[in-house]
Amino acid sequence: MDEWDRQQRGGHEPVPAEKGEVQASSARSEGGSDNGVEQPRQAEPEQRSRDQLETMEERELGESELRNQLKLLSADLENFRRRSELQILEAGKRGQDRFLAELVPVLVDLQAALSQPAGNDAEGLRTGIAMVLDKLLTRLEGLGYTRIPARGQSMDPLRFEALFTVPSSTHPPGTVLDELAPGFERDSRVVLPAKVSVARGE
Repeated sequence: MDEWDRQQRGGHEPVPAEKGEVQASSARSEGGSDNGVEQPRQAEPEQRSRDQLETMEERELGESELRNQLKLLSADLENFRRRSELQILEAGKRGQDRFLAELVPVLVDLQAALSQPAGNDAEGLRTGIAMVLDKLLTRLEGLGYTRIPARGQSMDPLRFEALFTVPSSTHPPGTVLDELAPGFERDSRVVLPAKVSVARGE
């Protein structure tokens, strides 16, 4: 360009922008802001996926530990149930053993009575049987069982089992007349009701 053209354009050529200014302008354009403040960046998709995977693994680990604890608790309960059943069974056997030990002396007396020579001493036999019966009742009382009194009592279906009724003009209806089989109670609880006959009106 010649001197005349430069003069016509004002005598000056356009001054190129400084390198630093161009880079700053480009940075402002790419950052989307012209105030110089860096905008916060969102988490990358890969990072979010890793966080979600770690959360799922932690949840699965917690559920696995909970299942293991439930299995251990279930096993403990099953062992406790079995031990309790064995203890109850053993307690019942010990009770039966004690009952047998209490009856053995009665059996000995009965065997001794049978070993006596046969005779016509009916009164002596009666006395021997009465002694054995008293000993048996004493042994039962030692185990906590008491005989339920029956004759002359008013009929109580909780303590007596009426097998039949007998017309009577000397006893009020519902009176126990006779005991056919003894009954027993323990700690005020009827274990075995007595079998009786009961009076009824004529």
